[in-house]
Amino acid sequence: MTPTNHSKIMKPNKTYNLLVSDPVSDPSAVAVITDVYLSDTKTLRDKLTLVLAEHYDADAVIGQIPENIKGSTYPIFSVPYKVEMDGVKWDGEIEISCIAIY
Repeated sequence: MTPTNHSKIMKPNKTYNLLVSDPVSDPSAVAVITDVYLSDTKTLRDKLTLVLAEHYDADAVIGQIPENIKGSTYPIFSVPYKVEMDGVKWDGEIEISCIAIY
């Protein structure tokens, strides 16, 4: 069987550029994280924690990254978070999707 362009896209070590959005934030686009390996959910979780901590200038805790993104060719997913700033705590959910960077 000859490899096709489609099979090249589905390589498990392919990196992604991810758009991180928070619908309750203004503006809702929080950050773009480049060159993400979906198979390394610990590093992704660490990066998302840093993104939210910087965005809100607060302590942030990211929930579990969905395991099913590891094999995804075009991941779109949500991750819950908790933030504490100046003694005020709130929960939210960030939305993550692929974005092309040219």
